[in-house]
Amino acid sequence: MLKLVALVALFAGFCWVGTHLQLGPHTLFGHLRAIAQTKESQDLFDGARESAGPMVDDVRRRIAGVPAPAKQPAAPAVEEGDDVPATPEGKDAKPRVAKGEVAKAEEARPEKVTADKAKAASAKPAQETLTPSERRHLRRLISSAEGASARQ
Repeated sequence: MLKLVALVALFAGFCWVGTHLQLGPHTLFGHLRAIAQTKESQDLFDGARESAGPMVDDVRRRIAGVPAPAKQPAAPAVEEGDDVPATPEGKDAKPRVAKGEVAKAEEARPEKVTADKAKAASAKPAQETLTPSERRHLRRLISSAEGASARQ
């Protein structure tokens, strides 16, 4: 019991020091908040979330007791000299390319690769590019607009 009281007292002291003791222009927690809001920290957090995402989804699925989704078989790569059949989509569809030829094609047309990457980035939903603070601001704005429309 004495250990629990000592730990609670230490935690309360740390919280008080973190919120009240000025370390330059900010408190300890103010400095940590400013660091967390930098672009580099956000990129690090997003990268960690993306790399841990499949594992977290798997754990959630196992806890819920949902079976794993069936994996789609990958399309076989076309080897050199193979005839590529016409696709039902028409002439606008992209033909399948052998794995080794993809790198050659990207080196030959770097402007096309960057245009494709830009197109893919703009195709993402806007929510994926917002920071958590921007999301909070948008939620507040939407809720205040809904409140104003309800009052009218």
